[in-house]
Amino acid sequence: MLVTNLRVFCFVSAMVATFQVTHAGVLYLDPMFGVQKTYDIVYGQGLINNGTGLLDLTLDVYRPSNIGTAVPESRPTILWMHGGGWRKGRKEQVMQEDEWVSRGYNLISINYRLLDDNPPPTTGPADPFAWLSIFGPTGIVSEVNASFEDAALALEWIYANADTYGIDTTRVGVAGHSAGAIMALALGNIVPQGSIEPKAVLSVAGALFNITSPYSPGGPPAMLITGEKDNTVPVALVEITRNQMNEVGIMTEYYLQPDVGHQPRWDTIIDGETLSQHGINFLYENLAAVPEATPSVLLATGLLCLSSVWAVRRAVSQRLRSLNRCSVRVEYSESNLSNVSSGRRQPKSWTAIPESEMRNR
Repeated sequence: MLVTNLRVFCFVSAMVATFQVTHAGVLYLDPMFGVQKTYDIVYGQGLINNGTGLLDLTLDVYRPSNIGTAVPESRPTILWMHGGGWRKGRKEQVMQEDEWVSRGYNLISINYRLLDDNPPPTTGPADPFAWLSIFGPTGIVSEVNASFEDAALALEWIYANADTYGIDTTRVGVAGHSAGAIMALALGNIVPQGSIEPKAVLSVAGALFNITSPYSPGGPPAMLITGEKDNTVPVALVEITRNQMNEVGIMTEYYLQPDVGHQPRWDTIIDGETLSQHGINFLYENLAAVPEATPSVLLATGLLCLSSVWAVRRAVSQRLRSLNRCSVRVEYSESNLSNVSSGRRQPKSWTAIPESEMRNR
């Protein structure tokens, strides 16, 4: 009986460590941090002016700050890409940064090369997408390939600077709006992988599809958001994207906002919760809720097993009453992530410049 009780107790203790519950709420579900920002960090360079010049590619980092609750040393991170049809847009056009960062995520928003930068002819994953010709008589395939290169380079920068900015490189997701959403879908599914393989995709008013599906089994789960009145990226294209992903077994969450156009309304109520809350839930389930079995987690579990039985039993009882939904999410997320094949695409070499080296240039 004593052995059985000890096993049960240690199992529950491990669950408490995994949930990472604090007095302020549930980490990555409830707001408990401030937001600190670092602007205009150079993450690499890209060729412009048809190959005759170089552009410094910059990003902004949003990190949680301590306002009464200690910030985890290593955190899940979201790479954000702005919209603008590859013609315009800036990294400052970020969405939900306060909502996500206040819950414990890092958010990194990037600039990338646009049409006016005139990158040289570039081949890459965008080549098969004939529908890009709608952007002009010659299309924008080279520019889109250049943006994919820049986003992949940003992932390499994240990997190279993880210690500096408190990034858990095993829990990186990609997100964006419009053109940035297309980039996020591509980065998670068709862009050759480097040091980081995205674990979740959040697409706002974006679509990525082809006559022959560009998706392969094992792609990361995706949240697809669209507006009923979106005339820029119509609902039908987002639904084709969803169907092609589902056909190969990629898990999707699809949210259609009534009476909404190309810009989302995060306060829209769908199935009893705001669109913003659905996004928070999606990130928690698919990006944040299943930490790696690191020594720190194992040590925390061991220490809990040595703690007072009655004190932990009381804490567990209180927390489990409020976390029934969370236990389901952890189990569901774990099954999703187990389906991600680390070898689904051949890696491609990208060169990232660590921040410390950039400062010396």
